[in-house]
This record gives sequence, C-alpha cells and structure tokens, in this order.
Amino acid sequence: MEGNQNRSRHHGQPRGHRRSSWGSWAQVPHQNENNNVYPSDWVEGSTDASSYAELDEATRETLYDPLTLLLDLSGVRVDSNDGPRPSSHRVAQCISTRSPHVRETNNIDSDVVSTENRRETNYVHKGWSLSALSTSDKSPWAVSRIARNNQANSWIRSSTKYVLIQKLRVDLSAEDLSPTVELSKAFEEALKRPSLFERGDVIPLVFDIGISLAVTDLEPVARNYLKVTDRSYLGLHQLSMSASARASTQGGDPTTLQSEDNVKEWLRRPVTHLTTILSKELQFRLNELHRSLVTYCPVTTKAITSDGTSFDGTSHVHNTISKIAFYSDGYYIKSISVKYTTEGSPVTYGSNKTPNNEVTLTAGEYVTDIILWKDQKGVCGLQLNTSKGITSQHFGSDGGTPTVMRSSGGCLSAFSGIVQSDIIHDLRTLWRHDVQGSGLGGDREFSKYYGGVAGTPFSDWPFVKQSDTARIKSIRIKCGTYIDGIEVTYEYFGPGGRDTKSQKADYHGGSNSGGKEHTFVLASDEDIVAVLGRRTSDIFGGGDGEDFRCQAPATGDGKATRLHYICGKRLMRPVIIYIIFSPINIARSASMSGYLGDKLATRLKLRSPPPHYSSDARAPILARRTCPFDK
Repeated sequence: MEGNQNRSRHHGQPRGHRRSSWGSWAQVPHQNENNNVYPSDWVEGSTDASSYAELDEATRETLYDPLTLLLDLSGVRVDSNDGPRPSSHRVAQCISTRSPHVRETNNIDSDVVSTENRRETNYVHKGWSLSALSTSDKSPWAVSRIARNNQANSWIRSSTKYVLIQKLRVDLSAEDLSPTVELSKAFEEALKRPSLFERGDVIPLVFDIGISLAVTDLEPVARNYLKVTDRSYLGLHQLSMSASARASTQGGDPTTLQSEDNVKEWLRRPVTHLTTILSKELQFRLNELHRSLVTYCPVTTKAITSDGTSFDGTSHVHNTISKIAFYSDGYYIKSISVKYTTEGSPVTYGSNKTPNNEVTLTAGEYVTDIILWKDQKGVCGLQLNTSKGITSQHFGSDGGTPTVMRSSGGCLSAFSGIVQSDIIHDLRTLWRHDVQGSGLGGDREFSKYYGGVAGTPFSDWPFVKQSDTARIKSIRIKCGTYIDGIEVTYEYFGPGGRDTKSQKADYHGGSNSGGKEHTFVLASDEDIVAVLGRRTSDIFGGGDGEDFRCQAPATGDGKATRLHYICGKRLMRPVIIYIIFSPINIARSASMSGYLGDKLATRLKLRSPPPHYSSDARAPILARRTCPFDK
C-alpha cells in the first residue's frame, strides 16, 4: 500500500488546493517540490474565510487571477500508462469577455469504478473518469506515442473507490479558449521538423477544487471492503485495506479527512484535445501529417470478390506488434493472428484454429518486409524480415509467385484483406511511419516476376539486411544447357566507407559440381543495373525459350537503382528472375530473385554501368560492360 498525503491534482495537474480560508486564495500562489499548489501564507486551521458567494467583485477578480494562473490551461500528457503528466508549458488562454463559471458546491461525491487494465486503473486512481480517459485515448497523436513507447498494458480487473469533497468548481469550454502565441509557434516549428514538440495532449475543462481520497485494489480483494457505498469515511485509518491496495489523499486537513457524510453520484470531469483550440489552418496541416504516417501495400486493392468476408485492422494501425502467428493447412494460410503490446488478447483474422507458426518480436523490433507467395486461390506462404536483421522461416507452402510487401522507412502495424472459402484470399499490409531508429530500410523498386511456381523459396536478404552500404561484389554462376546455380558474394563497408569485408551467400541451385563456372566481378564503383536472359516456354519447356530483359527502374523521385540481393525459389535449376531495386546514390540496392523449378532459365546476362555512370536516371548511358552466362 502506498499513502500519498496532502497531494493535489486536477486531471494530472494540481487540483485540490490546501486551504481553509477564502481570504488566503487572494494571495500569490506558491508551488513546492511535490507539485502541491497553495497560497504562500497558508496556515493550517485558519478560519477567517467567507464562502465564495459572499466575496465581493474585487476579491473575486483577485481570486480569478491566481486561479487562471494555476488552472491555466497547461496541457496534460496522456502518453504514459502510469497516469497523466502535466506539461510545464502554458498552452491556452481565455478569449471570453466574461470570467469562467465558478461555483461553490460544498458536497461529497463518491463512486466505485471497475477498470479492465493497468492504464485505466492508474488514470482512475488519479481522479480521471473513464469518459475523460476515453476522450484522451481517441487522440491519434497520443495513441501513436503510446505505441512508440512500447508500453505493455496488462489486463487485470481492479476497483477504485473515489471520494471527493467539492468546495469549488470551475467550468471552461473549448470555445472560450485559444492557443497561446508560443503554442502556435511551436506547432509551426514542429511541422518543419522530423519530431514534434511535446506540450501535452489534452486540456482540462472542469476543475474540482477540494479534497479527495482514492483507494485502488484488485477487484476480488476490493469487494470485501469497498462494497458499502451509502456511507464513506475519508480517513485512511477508517478503512481496513489489503496489502495490495493503493490509497491517495489529496488536499484537506486531518479533521476534515475523518468526517463522514452521505455520498452522491460521482461527477464526471471532461477534457478536450489540445489540437481543437488551434487555428483551422494548423489543424488541416496536422491532419495531413497524421495521414502521412500510415501507408498501405499494395496502395490499391483489387475488385471486391463476389463472395468472401473482408477484414480490416485499421483501428490498430498505431499500435506496436509483439507477435504474429499463422495457421496453414500445408497448402494455404488460413488465419493470421496479431498480438499488440497495448492489448490484452490477439486480433485474429480467418480461421479460429490454433496457429502452428509464429514470430515473436523483442522490444524495439519491427517487421520491415514481408515476402508473400500467392496464387489465384489465396495466400500460399509468408516470410518476414525484421529491423534487427532476422529472417523468419517460410510459413505455409511453397506454391504461388512472390510479392515483396514493404513501405520505405515504415514498420508493419496491421493487416486487411479478404477471407474466401476459409482461406486468406487477399492480403493488404498497413505500415507505421512514426518509429525512428536504425533497421528501417529505404526505397526499393520491384521488377515483374519471371518464370513458374515450383521450387523451394530462398533469400539472400539475411546477408544484406537493411544495410544501405552493402553491395554485390561478384556473382558466380554454374551453367550448361541451363543455369544450374547462382552464388553471390556481398561486400560491406564500415563507417566512412572504410574497413570493407566480404561474405559469400548460400549457393542456390542444383549440384555445385555440375556445369561450367562463370564469375562476374564488379569494381568498387560498379553496380549491376540490368539483367537479361532467356526462359523456357510456359507449356512445352526446353528449346531456346523467350528472351527477357529487366532494366533497373528509377524510383518515384527519378533516382537510378541497382541490384542489391537475390531471392526466389530453388529446385534443381534457377528459373525465375524477380528483381528489387533501390537508389544508387543512397543505397547500393536492388535485388534479383532467382527461381529454380519447372521453368528453366537458359541464359543470363548481367549488365553494369561504366565508372562514370550518373546516378541521375535521366542521364544517357554511353557504354556498359556485360557478362553473358549461357551454354
């Protein structure tokens, strides 16, 4: 049990002021180290006060000034599950010509509130109503910061008995408030920066000034001593509490705290979002910024199918994923289950069968790429890459063709899609862009998929991860009539481009001893910008096949790209080329996906730019060096 005597707050800021005289209210307020706010000349037990109604206008005006200073409209941060935290910045000012509505109440209000999780319990214990907490939790900026802090919100039922002796109530409305010049300027500056100033999330609108007692305990234990609600003692010594109880007294003196009175319905105290008092222009810009924090892959969805059930995880888009689980019947993915750090139970889409595969993320780890294998019927398999350079196993079957799902600089936060015939038929990913730090990769561009669907998936992603400096140093290819296998050697750079080291990736293909070996070695300033080849007919197989050419595409802002790593499928020989690119002048990135299966590659040619090649995709390329790999 913790007892915190003589503390005073209003919705996370000072609320119940220590005093027993109205005359003392006219003095200049003072704040001590414990955030108690009281007049500097306050003396416990003084009795020279009149009621608020008996004060003359001049005294009321004198009272109003320190009240405005104290209540004054500082923001309250609600991004911690431990409870509200007052901001040190003044954020609003009254614009109304009339004084705020101040009335004397002099009554006792009480209630027993049941809460479901740690966040609700901590806020209710500190005087917040569930309705006020619900309002604050709808702020997209607060939700985003809570998720970014990776705060686990344990789900356990508790009960809080809250008793309040109201002496004075001050009512405000959002229409009577305007932002301070400093707040508007701070938002203007913040919109130009990668991170925002933190001046609070909400503003209290109603202040109950008086004395309060809150007792919080586990619900099964609390039933034994908080069940009586018709009479209530305020003194802590009058309550026989358990060792797990938390008790807090705010304001008042010992005599008053031991008083007894009839209780009434607990009054709710509202708050308003800080952004509601900003100008329309600033609100519009903030809304635009907030929308940019979420992206979708693919950007657009296919036409709605005639049957099936859709699912949408948009409501979870600002939360942090701690675990993703899948259920596969060996052919298709039938369910996806997502566990969030701030929610008690997982969110499941599709079948209710127990998952047979899962990926658990550690604190600060995020999913950055998903390789999706899909055919016309539905999702066959999935493989996940994380910000800590970990590649999951391939979940599901090896059917279908691949698509890489990602968003530059973003981390996975939710799924949407369609369930059809008990199978995840279509899948769309949602990505957060409010997470900062290393491990979130830059731009990537993707080629079309070349080849068939058989084979076992492989990927060289673990050898380059999210690195923007890793590059392909050489490619070794074994070939006879067909391309038998591919092996890539990657080069890594230390800080400042120094201390390079090389590493060979796995060999992908058939026997390492068969076929003729060719090696294409790149200079230190050279990168692969095109892959040319030939693949066999879709129907007959064999023969010379069809020529294909994959030129490195430009990014959306016109930057040239290069080959970065390979991934795809293997059986006996490479069959498919699937290439992913990213900017030359930012990252030595692009990727070629080899495919080894029923449609066989018969020829490959790698092309690199000359040493003077411009990173501007619009610049002409005058000469190239090529290396053919064929029979």
